[in-house]
Amino acid sequence: IDAAGAATIDAVGVAIGAGSGELDLTTTGTMDVNAAALDIDASAAVTIDSVGLSIDNAGVAANITSTTDGAGEDFTIALAGATDSSLIISSTGTAADALQITTTAGGIDITSTGTGNNEDIDISSTSAVNLLSTENSNNAIYLRANGGTSETIKIHSDQGSSAGSIELTSDAGGIDVNAAHITLDSTADIVITAGDDLGLSAADNLLAQTTSTSGHIVIHSAHTAGQAILIDANANAGSILDIDAGILDI
Repeated sequence: IDAAGAATIDAVGVAIGAGSGELDLTTTGTMDVNAAALDIDASAAVTIDSVGLSIDNAGVAANITSTTDGAGEDFTIALAGATDSSLIISSTGTAADALQITTTAGGIDITSTGTGNNEDIDISSTSAVNLLSTENSNNAIYLRANGGTSETIKIHSDQGSSAGSIELTSDAGGIDVNAAHITLDSTADIVITAGDDLGLSAADNLLAQTTSTSGHIVIHSAHTAGQAILIDANANAGSILDIDAGILDI
């Protein structure tokens, strides 16, 4: 078919076959395909190259699926090019799971290799952020920094004003804090309450000190039978118990 102008083919069905040869559809204008349904089957790769690409679906569920039959058959969605551009996955859905990232057998890795300012992994929400693990093992949730001697980990409540604006809770077990140094700073009281024993042990000095002229130290026991308070400075014959006071009232 050769035509200098438009050519129209009307038929109940049209079949175009090229056998093992190449079939080219070429235009310098716009190619418009209209159909109730469009089915493209290929026994090899399908390649679409364009200056811009838009795939829109409305009114029904949609999916893009790659089915593998061997290792290494990865499915990649990528934004290439070192420009100030972004890869955006967004949802205007109103359900609690409006955006899902789910694996049923393997894990999930999120990696950022940016080294400049603000090239971080940021998670922001106008609602709560919940992190839950149901794995019954050590390190079920593991938060770690491993970048160098200047690294820090910070848990910060900006505007919480209650006594528990930051809370560490273990329902059945304990809380273990291990560090080269531990510093507790508070502009108000620090209260430690134990349902049973409270032990303080130091390999070197143990200091209890107030710095205000109205501050005092109270050691009080409610024990009603037997030894209530023990001050033991008898580790050696040369051990000394030294009490200095302006007034000593016993």
